[in-house]
Amino acid sequence: MSDATFRTVITIFVCLATLAMVSQALFAFGAFRMVRQVRGRLLGLLDRAEPVVDRASRIVEEARPRIDLVTRTAMEVAETTRAQVQRYDLLLSEAAERARVQVDRIDYAVADTVEKLTETTAAMQRSLLRPVREVNGVMNGVRAALATLAMGKRPTVEQVTQDEEMFI
Repeated sequence: MSDATFRTVITIFVCLATLAMVSQALFAFGAFRMVRQVRGRLLGLLDRAEPVVDRASRIVEEARPRIDLVTRTAMEVAETTRAQVQRYDLLLSEAAERARVQVDRIDYAVADTVEKLTETTAAMQRSLLRPVREVNGVMNGVRAALATLAMGKRPTVEQVTQDEEMFI
């Protein structure tokens, strides 16, 4: 590359570097102005916010005893409620146990009553049906005796054989 071309290229690059530095300086100056504006606004906002913060601090300090009282009262209510719930739980447990015992007693009484009723029914059937069976047996015997006496003679072998064949 020739000396003139080299100087031209270098001059162009120096100009570009100078433009870049100037633009950076302008950008930095713009940023500085912007920061100064934001700072001014923040200071104005801070001036307006300080009374609000002070007022809020005073309100919190004034309300602190009330808040403490409400907190203590809420804790006492919670403790009382817990004690009552424990008492009710104990009461319900005892009632459930008593009810279970009573149900067991009723179940035993019903089962015992059913068993005794069954035994009584069986005994009554035995005591009533035995004489009826005996009377029935005696009546069958009398009937057979009367039938035999009424016929007068004994049945023949053919009649007996015919009767037996009917049963076979």
